[in-house]
Amino acid sequence: MSIPSAGSSGVQKTPTSETVDQTSTSSQAEAPKETVQPSKSEPLSESGKGQRMQESSISEQSRRSQLDTALEKGTSAQTESLKAKEGPDTKPAAGAPAFPKDAAEMAKTSNEDLLKLAKEPGGEEKLKQLSKDFKKDGLTQDEIKQMDRIDSATFRPGAGLTLHGKPEDQETFTQMTRRTMLESPSFRQRMQTINHDPHPLHHTEIEVSRGKGDDKDSTRLSTFSEFQGGRQQVDLNDLEKLPVKPDPSNPEGITQGSVLVHEYAEARKGTQASKTPGKDIDPMKLYEPAHEEAVKAENEYRKDIGQKSQRLMPPKDATRTADSITVHYDDGHSEKLQFKKGLLDKTTVIPKK
Repeated sequence: MSIPSAGSSGVQKTPTSETVDQTSTSSQAEAPKETVQPSKSEPLSESGKGQRMQESSISEQSRRSQLDTALEKGTSAQTESLKAKEGPDTKPAAGAPAFPKDAAEMAKTSNEDLLKLAKEPGGEEKLKQLSKDFKKDGLTQDEIKQMDRIDSATFRPGAGLTLHGKPEDQETFTQMTRRTMLESPSFRQRMQTINHDPHPLHHTEIEVSRGKGDDKDSTRLSTFSEFQGGRQQVDLNDLEKLPVKPDPSNPEGITQGSVLVHEYAEARKGTQASKTPGKDIDPMKLYEPAHEEAVKAENEYRKDIGQKSQRLMPPKDATRTADSITVHYDDGHSEKLQFKKGLLDKTTVIPKK
């Protein structure tokens, strides 16, 4: 809204004496003919002059008052318009961490707090804007590091990745992916490669589901689909039972991240092999090379989070039965995942002999 000018504010000017005299003269001229001639204006006395000056001053004050009111209304309207354009208030909710203003503050923000900020209304946009602000005056090493963290905390499936399943399950899996990317530089790099690869023959797909406790439909944590181009199926009910971070009582234990890294790498390798043009590949032979790549990725993740043992390479990496998977490590210990009615029931550490 434009601010009214003095001439368009709707404020009427007080007629001057000359205008009043002319109007009076005109009215008299149009009246019925009379022989009475208009009298000449008499010179104003000193008291008359004072009254005229006072009236003029009051009129000027009134005009200024109305103009000030118009200006105030215009400014208020502009402010409300700007607020409307900015959209809803995106301040963090009560108890939420404050948004960092620069790389130094970002460095003090924990990964979990960063994930919380990304989930706040408008949080992803604000973090991405902060990342853009870092680039304005050249980038320092600290700013590059914090930009990588922002990329991880605001990750969304891109051209090279599709998640299937209920929207809420996809969102949960995406949040797990973000957390794992923040923990592991090697996984973050792997996910950037997967996510930004537009090649149709490299497209990675993961089905996110929740098991119902039925042995017939169980994925037992995850399943490699040999007949659907390497598409993985992951059971969130099983995955959520694993710790986010290694338990102090089992520092070498299997985490949500280690499984998640394994599934992404296996799906990526499986889809590449199944869609290689000009080759007739036996679907049953897709699994072994895909699984080997997945174990390599899993071991890279274990190094990133400070675990010392490495999963053995296939085929010595695991022993499977109808209701269990036992994973073996190079330091001699193993970890057994026990399933009941198709769902993960418990994990047990088997010490090295």
